Amino acid sequence: GKDLPFGREGIIFSGNGRHTWKELAQGVADAAHAAGKIKTKEVKPVSLEEGAKVYTGGDQLLVELGFSSNSRTKSAIGRNLGWEPKRGEEAWREGFSEEVRAAIAKDLEWSSSKIRDLAVTNFKA
Repeated sequence: GKDLPFGREGIIFSGNGRHTWKELAQGVADAAHAAGKIKTKEVKPVSLEEGAKVYTGGDQLLVELGFSSNSRTKSAIGRNLGWEPKRGEEAWREGFSEEVRAAIAKDLEWSSSKIRDLAVTNFKA
């Protein structure tokens, strides 16, 4: 085989498409709604202040950089090493239902504050 890269080149991403944080949150909301665990599948933006309170103990910069910013990764190194995606968009979407079923199996408390642990909300910058 090929030598594995290291250092800066040793960070290997896998990926087979793009998504936004809002699309991710919507996928979780849709799956939780379909499972009868939440009343609405509407995803609402929250302020940086509220997001920081919920996720980072008040660190607004961390929320802004982590959830409001734009970043892209490519699987170029992995593909150069021979990695090829086996599943596509449909499997990604089905993953939301799988995660919600797993949360239900763990008897997760389904309140508005707990659903935030499953779905990253679309933050307003």
